[in-house]
Amino acid sequence: MLFRSVSQSRYWYEVKKSGECKAYTRSTKDGKFKEYRSTAVIHAPLDAAVAVYCEVMKHPQWMKDIAGVNKFKTLSEKEWYIQYKVDMPWPMEDRDAVYHIRLLQQESDKSVKVFFDSEPDALPAQPGYIRISKSSGYWKFSNQSDGTIMAETIGVTDPAGVPAWIVNMFISDGPLQTILNFKKLAESDTYKNRKVSFLIH
Repeated sequence: MLFRSVSQSRYWYEVKKSGECKAYTRSTKDGKFKEYRSTAVIHAPLDAAVAVYCEVMKHPQWMKDIAGVNKFKTLSEKEWYIQYKVDMPWPMEDRDAVYHIRLLQQESDKSVKVFFDSEPDALPAQPGYIRISKSSGYWKFSNQSDGTIMAETIGVTDPAGVPAWIVNMFISDGPLQTILNFKKLAESDTYKNRKVSFLIH
């Protein structure tokens, strides 16, 4: 929850766009690492989007720079702990990050939010990886009046030892590519007719 105290009065600046996907950034209160936001229109039901996210072992297929996944503790089908192994460009050492994931659905509009908060001490450190200790954000999937889903992800990360000016220079690349990949997968034949048992319709 460390980075969640971002003023809602700060403006988002659109920095990239690809079709129905957009990437934004804005400054945080400490003025160091920028917060990212990416959005996409998904031409598939809510179940499809949620199903893609919940199949965590397949996250490397669509999350940019994620080389491996370890879902090491499951509390329920809507709450778990996960480790991501992150490829970093040479000469930097690879990182890993441990998150507590919580999925919540609003009864009013049936939208789904998936919160991710770093829990660096939930898993012992592993050789060959620098542990990311500060990262948080969420994914949100909302029904639209035209039958599409609006997917949105917002977050901020301190990648442990990488200067903020380098992180901020490329902050929109990963989130935009990730949501482009997510959109393609959610709209595929594999997921468009998928049903998620715990969702309220």
